[in-house]
Amino acid sequence: MASKQGQSPATLFICNSPTFSLLTSALNRSCTSPAHLLVRSPPNSRQSLRHHAARMAVSASSAPHPLLTDPRTRDAFLANDWGKRPVLFRNLLPDFCSPLSPDELAGLACEPGSHSRLILGNGTGPYELKLGPFEEDQFSKLPEENWTLLVQDANRLVPQLAQLLDSFSFIPNWRVDDVMVSYAAPGGGVGPHVDNYDVFLVQGLGQRLWQTAYTPISAAEELLVEPCDVRVLKDGFPADEEWILNPGDVLYVPPRFPHHGVSLDDQCMTFSVGFRAPTVADLMRGWVDDVAEQEGLDNVFFGDVASDIVKNADDPGRITTDAVEHAYAGVMDRLLRGEHLRKRFSTWFAQEVSQPKRFRGHEPDFEPLSDAKADELIETVLRNGNQIALRQQEGTVFTYFENDEGTAMYIDGEQWAVESVEIAQAICSARLLDACALSNMAESHPSIRNTLKQLFRADLLYVEDEI
Repeated sequence: MASKQGQSPATLFICNSPTFSLLTSALNRSCTSPAHLLVRSPPNSRQSLRHHAARMAVSASSAPHPLLTDPRTRDAFLANDWGKRPVLFRNLLPDFCSPLSPDELAGLACEPGSHSRLILGNGTGPYELKLGPFEEDQFSKLPEENWTLLVQDANRLVPQLAQLLDSFSFIPNWRVDDVMVSYAAPGGGVGPHVDNYDVFLVQGLGQRLWQTAYTPISAAEELLVEPCDVRVLKDGFPADEEWILNPGDVLYVPPRFPHHGVSLDDQCMTFSVGFRAPTVADLMRGWVDDVAEQEGLDNVFFGDVASDIVKNADDPGRITTDAVEHAYAGVMDRLLRGEHLRKRFSTWFAQEVSQPKRFRGHEPDFEPLSDAKADELIETVLRNGNQIALRQQEGTVFTYFENDEGTAMYIDGEQWAVESVEIAQAICSARLLDACALSNMAESHPSIRNTLKQLFRADLLYVEDEI
């Protein structure tokens, strides 16, 4: 993994320290490469992850699964299985090599701002939930079995996990939630549960036994274990299918389908690639609030119908049908008024769904690039495209929307004007941008220079020093 230009200090590095062999001490086993992940630390000692990154790149390209290469297989999955039933993909990512060891994950769970959890128990007794970030000595006190460590939003901190998302690029960027990484001691797991999102469960290390049901359950039907923030089903569920997953295997589970994973060894790591859709309630609340604000409706008051007031002057306790109908018509008229609101909804929706789906505390400050430095980076990219690794910043959501009025990009909820849909596609459609294509495009679309400059200065794109 190379260091970065065009952003604040690098996201991650590994340093050797005997105090960082955390999970191995809990399981009384030796750590062959003691390591610890730190957030936003100097990028001068990150060699040990490069081997992982190279192996991941090789595994992603050797003997690819038809889901990732054959449009007919992909389209059949999306039409027949997506959102409808669990599906197991054997060897979807051949020779998958986990970019994190259990000890590195434990180090990440200790960092300020990490969204980490420990869940102890295996269903024979009460589950115990502990929220991170954790202290190192907490891991040395863990039992040998029946617990799991979870770290959410890990793709924002570990570049290789952001690259893992590219394996599932047939799902729109605006649906991406995060990559959650879990380590489970033997017998460990989060219990039988349901999620409110689509998830690809990538087995990274060790083995895990998964049970799934082919019938979803509604929120009204579920009886949850408290106080876990995972939706653990108190009474479990009848399993329709059971699989043992090995590294490289991937299990897809749609929203609301019960599933239960149990670690079979002391190396079990799973990478959960989640895709979340907004709820209708969230869209309704957000859109109504936006209309009220943009239309200045805080100063527009409900008006009485004179005939209704006169007719009920002797019955002040009554709310009449006329009053209800008048209020309903007034609200709906405002929400449905004219073509301008329909067009505004397009912009609002694109901004809404491109926002990060998780609160991110402790975001590091960064120094915006100077104009001169940004111009220098752009020239480097456009002049040496075939030698440049130009990437989207980890954890950001790049989308675009095209209509008869033009094209705009929407990145983490912000609108960015672009000259053409070709520019938007080149920037938004892959986390590793095609610098050669951008260089060729600059001749016919000179505005791309200014677009790249703005994105560099906003810390949304970066160039790796090495590829």
